[in-house]
Amino acid sequence: MGKEKIDLTKHTKEAIKASSRYLGHGDVLDVILDDDTAYSIGEVDGLMDEFLKREVE
Repeated sequence: MGKEKIDLTKHTKEAIKASSRYLGHGDVLDVILDDDTAYSIGEVDGLMDEFLKREVE
């Protein structure tokens, strides 16, 4: 069995917002991502999932 390759590449907030993967989620990304931090796709997906599942107060 082969091992899956895990992508640990980090991307800036602007690069993430410009990607087709997150098209239509720019407002959410503005809230959950810091301007001065780089994120992996897994981190962004986790943050978005957590944000979107939060209960509205």
